[in-house]
Amino acid sequence: MKIGYVIISSEIVLSGKPVGYFYREEPDNENDSGWRFFSGDESQEFADDPQNFMMYNVSTIVELDPSVASYLRHEQPVAFERSGEAFIQVEE
Repeated sequence: MKIGYVIISSEIVLSGKPVGYFYREEPDNENDSGWRFFSGDESQEFADDPQNFMMYNVSTIVELDPSVASYLRHEQPVAFERSGEAFIQVEE
């Protein structure tokens, strides 16, 4: 399955927080999958700063949180939020 690149919050990558919320939107370019991953603890100020997010190969998010792998086949637009050990689909 070729997905492309995903954008991940530094709260997940650098601070080690688990994925709490993720969504898929229209990709920004041909390499972008449209997937965006957040811990769910980010403030609006944090989220507004593009330096707090980086583009990674999809394998990075799967390594950091394998529980998201089964959701990555969903087409955009779609959003998921952690509910206990699973994710539930939510309105964006």
